[in-house]
Amino acid sequence: MTATTKNQRVDLLCIPGAGGSAMTFHALVRRMLSEKVSTVPFDLPRASGRGSSDVRSYAQQLLDQIAPAGPPLILLGHSMGALVAYEMARTALWEAPTAEAGRPAGRRVLHLIVLASPAPDRLATPGPDWTRTGPQDATALADSLVATGELPAAATSLPPQELYDDLRAWQTYRPDPNAQPLQAPITVVGGRYDTGTGPERLERWSAFTTDWRGVRWVPARHDVLGEAGPYTARAVDAIVRDTLRTIGKKETAPYAAPERVDSPIHEKGTP
Repeated sequence: MTATTKNQRVDLLCIPGAGGSAMTFHALVRRMLSEKVSTVPFDLPRASGRGSSDVRSYAQQLLDQIAPAGPPLILLGHSMGALVAYEMARTALWEAPTAEAGRPAGRRVLHLIVLASPAPDRLATPGPDWTRTGPQDATALADSLVATGELPAAATSLPPQELYDDLRAWQTYRPDPNAQPLQAPITVVGGRYDTGTGPERLERWSAFTTDWRGVRWVPARHDVLGEAGPYTARAVDAIVRDTLRTIGKKETAPYAAPERVDSPIHEKGTP
């Protein structure tokens, strides 16, 4: 694997949650202080009812938008976007040792930063059973879910089908029970007043990595980017700076098969 040096730039890829957009990260982008980081916010590649809308398809479509060669990556996702980022990291790390899939070894994943998302096997989604409803229900509930902080304000302006696709993708996601823990660090930023995403659900991410970095708390509910934007930006900036300081100090360990993650447990309720 190509070595990284302390002077090398890093791309920070930001993935929004259900109902969110690239603009969700506007305040975070403005507050990122490191000159070595290029912050790249994405929109979810929604199919608007015309194709597959699920977490893994979102992850693959976003990976397809990334140049096959370039600086190392830090992946950041908010809420459902953290699941998309996790699946992106899994694929990128799996493919990185070879160039067969078109992603040379140089695009190394340095860190996964999770914002306000329970671990993949501790999920809970807001609202009704989205597999038994339709776009009209998503529209009817959007205002109340935004008011409680479960969805970002941008959700109310999404076309009904796209918001429904997001919520259904979120609710139907299950992690691969045979997945190996990521050979990259994971750090979580959680909202201290996010009653549906408690410490146990956040700390469970420790089972999905060989390098657990813990949970950092900000004064917010679920919408840590909106309600506590400056605090979240400072936390992310500190995590990124810590990551940059470790570049070049050690190489990624040779791949070994760690213990498998427990079978998924998917709970109903508030995320």
